[in-house]
Amino acid sequence: MNNLFKYYAVALGITAIPMLTSCSDNDDNGDGAPEGYLKVGEITFENSSVLLAGPDSYGANLYNEFAEGEKFTSGAIAFNHGADAIEFGLNTHGDYYEGIATLYNGGMFLSQFNLRSNPPTKTDGWWYSYENQCSVYNTDSQDGANKGAGDDGSNTFAIINGFCDENVISTSYGNGKEVSIGGFNFANNAEFLIGDIEICNTSYVYGVIQNGNNFAASLVNAKGWFKVQAYGYDAQGQMTNGGQPLEYTICNYSENGTPKNIDDDWEEWNLSQLGEVNRVIFNFVGSDISYGYLNTPGYIAIDNIEIFAPKKP
Repeated sequence: MNNLFKYYAVALGITAIPMLTSCSDNDDNGDGAPEGYLKVGEITFENSSVLLAGPDSYGANLYNEFAEGEKFTSGAIAFNHGADAIEFGLNTHGDYYEGIATLYNGGMFLSQFNLRSNPPTKTDGWWYSYENQCSVYNTDSQDGANKGAGDDGSNTFAIINGFCDENVISTSYGNGKEVSIGGFNFANNAEFLIGDIEICNTSYVYGVIQNGNNFAASLVNAKGWFKVQAYGYDAQGQMTNGGQPLEYTICNYSENGTPKNIDDDWEEWNLSQLGEVNRVIFNFVGSDISYGYLNTPGYIAIDNIEIFAPKKP
């Protein structure tokens, strides 16, 4: 199966996604809330009825060709005592399939896999290939146990996949065109402030950054860098934070940059600077580029999304 979509997808289309579950952790006591806001939920992805990636860590049920059982396309998780929900899923627009929800077009899905090395039946660089794209690289969990790999030892987390030329994002989303990058939105055009989220590398990304593959260079050897970006949009589809993304440096081995080794567990990232948003999408930028396309795989795992609403007078 061709895996070039991991790097070359350019169009997205998640607009309306049905709610499949109403499970999340709620905390409305205001602890840790920014001034003027109240915490109304924290999305942990635990105990939800949203279909997990499977049946193995490749995630065949994320593709339209899957015919061996239920295919994942979209899901929702409620918070604020069931009054609100986040929605996410696989994109329906892209270079490979139009109008079909498939990971070929990028998106966001749930997983519990955490293979960080080759099992007995696999060889070479399998553990950091697209065939293991649904695994998180969290050294605080037991390698290959496929449980306890989420933040704070939880079982379930989400994975974002997709890439778009960052110069296209500001002129495409909200103007009838979509971009092929993953993220989530709040149902019913609601807007909330997002506080901390937890992020972690996938095994695919971690291994390629270290070792490279047929498509991408080892960023360690090439003295390269890699970042994830978060863009916010309001209910009218206008970019928040003055159109600027927030960035988290995944690694930086550049001689001219501030050195940062790649993380091997969950790290905190605060998104409150985006302001009140209806949608957050994630993109990736890095030093390893060919013909305008990013070669380093565009994936990040996320967990424990804090959600805040303005206090009522």
